[in-house]
Amino acid sequence: MRDTLILFTSVTHHPTLVARLRGFPRLAAGPHFERYACGGCTFGVDFGQDVLDECDESELSWVAERIGAFRATLIEYPGLGDGMRHRPGTR
Repeated sequence: MRDTLILFTSVTHHPTLVARLRGFPRLAAGPHFERYACGGCTFGVDFGQDVLDECDESELSWVAERIGAFRATLIEYPGLGDGMRHRPGTR
């Protein structure tokens, strides 16, 4: 399985995120993710909210306290974790 990242966005900004991600060239959809290409890379996106079932209520409350009502977007990309560790300013 590829690395995954959950992006939490306010309900106000979520449609903008969806439009930007869907602006990439679309590949054949997989069983769980919409597949897109960017340069020589491919990535998957799931806009469904099922991923929230895997989060603790305390985590979701923490997010809601900071950004209010929100939506989740699941991104999967090979080597995502490795790239995140090497970028300045990321945790």
